[in-house]
Amino acid sequence: MGDRMKAGKNFNIKDLPNSINIFSVIYDVSYHLITTEVDSGKKKSLFGQVDYWDRTIRIYYKDRTIEDVFMTLLHEILHVVDDDLEIGLFEGEYREKKINILTTALFDTLKRNNWLKFP
Repeated sequence: MGDRMKAGKNFNIKDLPNSINIFSVIYDVSYHLITTEVDSGKKKSLFGQVDYWDRTIRIYYKDRTIEDVFMTLLHEILHVVDDDLEIGLFEGEYREKKINILTTALFDTLKRNNWLKFP
């Protein structure tokens, strides 16, 4: 994926969105230095989580590349799309594995076609 930028060196959190509009619903995006801060219950270590109640997406970013953080954001967006449209693509035991595969495929396609540009 080219040069990988580490948080704290060439990576500025301001380069990523602080809100995102999904189906006319605005989700605030917050970035956290501690994985347990991502979990709304502050108990699990997570890279990303959607809170449908307060319309937030929380992302862990410390010691990760900007590409990794973006992929986590894309992963959470796909959760919202799947849940809101009741598609059911990511149901069952392998829910996270399926969504990770689709996230990787979409990210790779967008990146290879220069539709994504990172600072």
